[in-house]
Amino acid sequence: MLAVAGARGAEPQGASLAELNRMIARFAPTELRVDTSALSAGDRKALVHLIAAARVIDDIFLTQLWSGNHLLLARLEKDKSPLGKARLHYFRINKGPWSDLDEHMAFLPGVPPRKLPGANFYPPDMTKEEFESWAKTLPENQRREADGFFTVIVRDPAKHLQFVPYSEAYQKDLDRAAHLLREAAGASENESLKRFLTARADAFVSNDYFASDLAWMDLDAPLDITIGPYETYNDEIFGYKAAFEAYVNLRDDKESAKLKFFADHMQEIENNLPIDRQYRNPKIGADSPIRVVNEIFSAGDGNHGVQTAAYNLPNDERVVQQKGSKRVMLKNVQEAKFNSILTPISKYEMVKFRRALDVVLDNGGHPACQRFCDMEHPKARLHTHFLLLRTGRAKGCFGSGSEREPVHLDGLSRDVIPGASRQRTLSLGLGGGP
Repeated sequence: MLAVAGARGAEPQGASLAELNRMIARFAPTELRVDTSALSAGDRKALVHLIAAARVIDDIFLTQLWSGNHLLLARLEKDKSPLGKARLHYFRINKGPWSDLDEHMAFLPGVPPRKLPGANFYPPDMTKEEFESWAKTLPENQRREADGFFTVIVRDPAKHLQFVPYSEAYQKDLDRAAHLLREAAGASENESLKRFLTARADAFVSNDYFASDLAWMDLDAPLDITIGPYETYNDEIFGYKAAFEAYVNLRDDKESAKLKFFADHMQEIENNLPIDRQYRNPKIGADSPIRVVNEIFSAGDGNHGVQTAAYNLPNDERVVQQKGSKRVMLKNVQEAKFNSILTPISKYEMVKFRRALDVVLDNGGHPACQRFCDMEHPKARLHTHFLLLRTGRAKGCFGSGSEREPVHLDGLSRDVIPGASRQRTLSLGLGGGP
């Protein structure tokens, strides 16, 4: 089952049954169905091992989020009262005693009132200043480890800080996961899947993820698996430490083929975006694929709170420079969000929004739109550009500081935008008024 989110607040001292039920009701349980009948016999065997490995990732993530998670979960599982069942349900949604939708405030008693800023990547009493002072004393190679994605910071018996590689900190669980990945590699007939799973199993032991990230970029298999430490959002102190997550997916070849056209032209699109040149990425990566998949199973950081609809990995800049990054679109999750959230919202909001936008634009309101375009972040400007283009009301709405160079959309060929016509080409002045 999948939890998809809505809104409202939580009480830090521990929520009552009624409050927990209201909090849980913000999520829409949605059954995900994936047809795996076309998988080969070997891949069907591999799939069993991959799901088992993903379940191990759940255990690691619980440890990463908070040191007390496993003991708390065991206690919650013993409470069969209505309140106990609601507490366990919401704990499982959030992978801990703090509500993701409520600024990580506690909904259970007897725990820290808010998620610890450093999760369980650092000692709970460590300050940012203490870490920085300690890191300055380390040799350069050790400082890279301390600042890196794949170490936890602990105190030695003398209370001094030290770093421990993930391969040691989570050795028991990672050994289990590595064994399951090798079992899956042995079962599958797909060579690229074998290479990735073997390389990732080796990385779990060596703590060096570079080679396996390269192998993941080259993965071309019906079973599209993402597993390992990736995102750093749970480290609210520095954003250094990567949390473990897993996505076991089935590739949708038909939908992926549709997006391959755009993947092949990503650099051309980037080079012609109507934003200042300094914000354009000169090297998106020639090998950057876009995969459309259906999620079979997710775990760890990939399955708590609001569900992930797409991801863009890896985060290692060395890999991105060499191979680019891979964009993975979770089709069935996106459809679930659309049906469970956007469709109900649209019944109430979209008509009012369109009427309001028409009133603004019909009454000379495009200078107000220009203020949005003048916002510092280029993505904010882009969102406004495309909104106005889609409504057909783009006159004078492209602002970008003091530049007044015209942007010619015919810089994007008809081959890049299917259905584009040069007769509809617009020349829009940057920085122009009404």
